[in-house]
Amino acid sequence: MIGLGAVGGTIYKVLKLYHEDIRGYDILPEKSKNTLDEVLECEAIFLCVPTKGMDNGRLDVTDIISNLGYLVQRKYRGLLIIKSTLPVGFFYSLPNYDLDVIYSPEFLYSWKAIQDFINPKFVVSSGDKATELVKILYWLPIEKFYIVSHETAILIKLIMNCYASLKISFVNEIEEICDNQKVDPFTVLEFLKLDGRMSEPYSTPRRGFYSGTCLPKDIREIISSFPESILIKAVDEVNEKIKFKQKSRNLE
Repeated sequence: MIGLGAVGGTIYKVLKLYHEDIRGYDILPEKSKNTLDEVLECEAIFLCVPTKGMDNGRLDVTDIISNLGYLVQRKYRGLLIIKSTLPVGFFYSLPNYDLDVIYSPEFLYSWKAIQDFINPKFVVSSGDKATELVKILYWLPIEKFYIVSHETAILIKLIMNCYASLKISFVNEIEEICDNQKVDPFTVLEFLKLDGRMSEPYSTPRRGFYSGTCLPKDIREIISSFPESILIKAVDEVNEKIKFKQKSRNLE
C-alpha cells in the first residue's frame, strides 16, 4: 500500500483481515507501517495518493505520475492497482510505462468506509490484468466484479460523485422554494421518496451545501473537461449560492 490516508488507510485495515503480509507506506512517517523498499517487495501494490483539484478545475495527478515514474525506475514487476480518482483522459496522455496497471476507483462512504470495502455493492476495474483483482479480494463473490475500459472506470467514479452533488443541490433548491412558501421540505421530499423518484443518500434537507475532499473537485473535473455541460455547471453554481447564503447568515 502506498498512501495511508482516508482511502489507503481503510483498505490497509481491511486487507489486514484477509491477508497475512500487508505492508503500508506513507510520505508522512507517523502513518507509515513499513519502508517503501519493503512495500516494493509485494506482489501487488495499491496506490492511494491524493489527486486534489487545481485552480483550473482539473485534478492534479502530480503524485500519481511521480509514483509511476519511481516504480518504473525501481523496475517493479508486480501489479499496480490505482485507487486514486483520476481525471478524464488520464490514460490517453499517459506515457507507455512498463507496468501492469489496474485502475479500480473506490466508492467509500466516510461514515462506513470499512464496511463498504469489506462488502461493496460492486468492484469496478480496468486494465489488461483486471481479473487479478478477484484473487486479491477473494472473499467477494465473482458477480460483484465489473471489468470495463480505463475511460469507463474513470467516468463511473466521477459521474457517481456528480450525481451525488446534483441530488444535494436539488434538495437545497427545493428547500428554498418550500421556505418561501412556508412549507416543510421534509414533507414534500418524502412524497418523492414514497413514489420512488428519490432515494437516500443525499436526499435529506437542512444538510447544507456539499463540501469535503471529493464532491467539489470531482464535479469541477467534469465541468472543466466538458464545459458545454449546462446541467453539471448549474449544480455547482447552486452549491456556491447556498454556500454563500449560509456563510452570510452565520455572520449576521
